[in-house]
Amino acid sequence: MNPITALWRLVRFRLALYLAEYLLYVGYTLSLAFSGLIVRAFFDRLAGEPGALPIVAIAGLQLGNSLLAMIGLGGVNLIPDQAFSRALIFHNVFARILARPGAQPLPANTTIGETLNTLRDDTQQLIWFHIELIDLFGFGLTAIVALVAMLRVSVAITLGVLAPLLAIMVITRRLQARVERYRVASRTSSSVVAGAIGDIFGAVQAIQVNNAEERVLAHFRKLNAARRQAVVRDRLLTQLINALADNMVVIGTALLLLFSARAIQTGRFTVGDFALFVAYIWPITILWQNIANQMTLYRQSKVSIGRLQTLMQDAPPQALLAPAPIHLRGPLPTIPAVVRTPADQLAQLEIRGLTYHYPGSDRGVTDVSFRVQPGTLTVVTGPIGAGKTTLLRTLLGLLPKNAGDILWNGAIVDDPAGFFVPPRVAYTPQTPRLFSETLRDNILIGLPDEPAQVQNALEQAVFLPDLSTMSDGLETFVGPRGMRLSGGQVQRAAAARMFVRQPELLVFDDLSSALDGETERLLWERLFAGERKPTCLVVSHRTAVLERADQVVVLNHGRIAH
Repeated sequence: MNPITALWRLVRFRLALYLAEYLLYVGYTLSLAFSGLIVRAFFDRLAGEPGALPIVAIAGLQLGNSLLAMIGLGGVNLIPDQAFSRALIFHNVFARILARPGAQPLPANTTIGETLNTLRDDTQQLIWFHIELIDLFGFGLTAIVALVAMLRVSVAITLGVLAPLLAIMVITRRLQARVERYRVASRTSSSVVAGAIGDIFGAVQAIQVNNAEERVLAHFRKLNAARRQAVVRDRLLTQLINALADNMVVIGTALLLLFSARAIQTGRFTVGDFALFVAYIWPITILWQNIANQMTLYRQSKVSIGRLQTLMQDAPPQALLAPAPIHLRGPLPTIPAVVRTPADQLAQLEIRGLTYHYPGSDRGVTDVSFRVQPGTLTVVTGPIGAGKTTLLRTLLGLLPKNAGDILWNGAIVDDPAGFFVPPRVAYTPQTPRLFSETLRDNILIGLPDEPAQVQNALEQAVFLPDLSTMSDGLETFVGPRGMRLSGGQVQRAAAARMFVRQPELLVFDDLSSALDGETERLLWERLFAGERKPTCLVVSHRTAVLERADQVVVLNHGRIAH
C-alpha cells in the first residue's frame, strides 16, 4: 500500500472531519493570498498612485482577512481527525495481533519494545505526511493566486525570482532515494534499542544473578551508538533538504531586489508592486518547501507503512486501515455478557493424533491422543522438554496444530483459539501475566463485579490470608506484571481469575510450582471440596497433584510414553 492510498483510506474513514479541515485550511491560506493584494493597495495609497483604494477600505479588507485567517487556522486545530486516524491504526494492529495464535502474536524476532516503537513513530509519520499534504493543497491555491498577480505585474521579474527555486527542487528530488534508505536504517536501529530496553527491564534478576551488568551495558552502548549514527544521518539529510527550502525566501528576496531596481527607477514597477512580490515570495516558497518535504515524507511514509504491515503479518494490505468502530467520545461501549448455553457443558473432551512441530525443527508434540471426562483430574507430566506446555498450547489454539483433531462433546473444534474460552475453558500459563491495575481488575478483567463470586474465587485460590495483609484490599495495585506480589501470590491471583469465571474445564500449566506444600494442599482440597467436581487438565510433576489424578499422561520427546 502506498502512502497516497493509505491517506485516502484515512480520509474516507472520517470524511466529514477531513473535509471540514481542508475547507478551513483553505480559508486560512487564501487569507495569505489576499494579504499580498491588500499590502500592494496600502503602499500604492501611501505613494499616491492613481486609482489607489481609500485607506478605510484597505483597513476593512485587512480586518476581514485577519478574521478569515483566525477562523480557518483556529478551526483546524479543533478538529480531532488525527486522533481518529491513529486510533484506527492502533485498533487494527491490536486486533490482528490478538487474532493470531496466542503463543505467536508478533512476527519472528520482533520484541514488544520494537512493536511499541513502530506504533508510536510510524503512525506519527503518516500523520506528518497528511499534515504536509494539507499544506501542499492550501498553499497550492495561494500560490496560484500569487503567480497570477505577479505575472500580471512582470513576467520577467517573476521568472527571474522563481528560477532558483526550481533548481533547488531538482536537487531535492535527486536526494529522495537516499532519504528512504536512511529512514529504514534509522527506524530499524531505534526499534532494536527499544527492544533491548524492554529485554533488560524484563530480565533484571537474571542479569544480576549472572553478574552481567557490565556486559549488558556494553552491548546496549554498542546498539545505541549504531542507532545514534543512523538517526544523525537521517536527521541531517532531512534538515539539509528543509534548510534548502527555508532559505529560498532569502534568495528570492535578494533576486527581487536585483531584478526590480531598474524597473522601479523607470516607474514600471511601483512600491506597491515590490511589496506584493515580497508578500508572495513567502507562500510560493512555502509551496516549494512543502513539495520538497512531501517527496521526503512520501519515501519515509512508505517505510512506515511497510513496518506497520509487518505487524499485520499475513493480513491483506487493506486490513491496516479497514474501517472499525473507534470510541474517542462519549461513554465506552458495554462489554457483552458471556451467556452460558447447554452446548457449553462438557460431556467429553477428546484429542486425536494432535501434532505440532516448531517451524524448522522436529521439536513439539506428535500424535498425542487421550480423553478427558467431566469431573476428573488429568495430569500431563514428563521430563523437561517433553512437550507438556506445547501440548496445552496446541490444544487451546495458542499454537496452530499441524495435524489431529480436537472434539468437544463429539463435535470437531475447527477454531480452538476462539472456542476454548470462558465459559467453556479457562487457562493459566506457566508464568501468569498480571496487568498494572488493581487486584480486583486483574481478577475480573471486564466481568461484572459480583462480590460473592469474587470472594469465593479468592477462597478457592487460598488468597484470603494474603488479602487481609493488604491495606487496600482488592484495590491494591499489583504493579507491572504483578511485580508487587510474590510468585505464589501471582499464581493464586491468576487461579482466582479462572475460578471466578466458573468454566467447564480448568487448564493449569504447573500452577502450583511457586506454592509451598501447605498452600498447594489447601488449594487442591478446596478445588475438589464441592459437590460438583471440576474438570481439570493439569501440567505438573508435583506429588500432591499426581496422587489426586484420575488419569496421568506421560510425555517423552513429544510423544505419549507407553
